[in-house]
Amino acid sequence: MIKVTQVMTRRGYRYFDWNVESGDSKLPRPTTEAMIRNVLRGSKNKHNIIVLFHDFNPNTPRCLPAVIKGLRRQGFIFRALTKHSFTVRFR
Repeated sequence: MIKVTQVMTRRGYRYFDWNVESGDSKLPRPTTEAMIRNVLRGSKNKHNIIVLFHDFNPNTPRCLPAVIKGLRRQGFIFRALTKHSFTVRFR
């Protein structure tokens, strides 16, 4: 991944990792409630978050309304990622 991110950066792309994981890629597939819990617990005591979700889990879209509501209760606001956004980089 280091080489991939270096090439992406040289080509002008911005690479984003995550600092909160929904757990939606685990097997057996987590319930909607478990995914909501994972995100809300993982976001506690953080000022900025990027949440990892995958599009292959049918529970992912089902949990989004509760995740959004819970994160808003924690004081988070939602914005599109831009070149000026907070980033997370794994090493």
